[in-house]
Amino acid sequence: MNSLKLLFIRILFGKFSFTYQHNYHLTKVTGKSRKKHLQGCSRINGYGHLFPAFEFTREITHLSTRENIAFQNIEPYEKFRKFVRKNRHYVSYDIEKYDSVYWKRIAYKEKMFNNRAKFIYHFINDLFFFGEIFFSDARTVDIDGMRKTLFEKYGISDVKTKEKFRINSPEAFVFFDYNGINLSIKYVFTEDKTINDIVANQIMKPNSPTYQTVAEKPLEEIL
Repeated sequence: MNSLKLLFIRILFGKFSFTYQHNYHLTKVTGKSRKKHLQGCSRINGYGHLFPAFEFTREITHLSTRENIAFQNIEPYEKFRKFVRKNRHYVSYDIEKYDSVYWKRIAYKEKMFNNRAKFIYHFINDLFFFGEIFFSDARTVDIDGMRKTLFEKYGISDVKTKEKFRINSPEAFVFFDYNGINLSIKYVFTEDKTINDIVANQIMKPNSPTYQTVAEKPLEEIL
């Protein structure tokens, strides 16, 4: 596939579209572009980042809060385009397709407690439902300090917890996921019944189809 055909696909579908992204990544071009909209947010796909938050094991302490749970500067279920127009300085982006569901991720780098972190925003069918603060190397992160900050923010007494714990509210939850190497603090919003159904029945469901890494139609049918 030559660059001219890719340009036509980008014009037709947009640089954030599944069709353009996967046609680009299927090319045999050497020296792949370093453009930020073509750089993946993580080596682990979106499902791999979300799945641990829904595990119910003895290793996870469950806590409750009446405080409002929010993630950075975005409203729950805000549309992808609206958010990106306000926040253009992203560092990476990727998109996957599960059955008929499109899962977009866009990431920004910021400093938090003197450590570099990646803030990843997850969208299902263009609606924000899951935010994540990800430290790829947590060896210099003050884990206890992070935990205490979350407890103070959500009005929880300083109780002993495992390396993984979950703070639940009626409309969302925060999952603190530390494995000794990296740290992920996940903010998952649960008020939208349609999104909940998609997550439960099309993404998290056992034996769900693996995400597609090819365009839905041959290139010849697109152009």
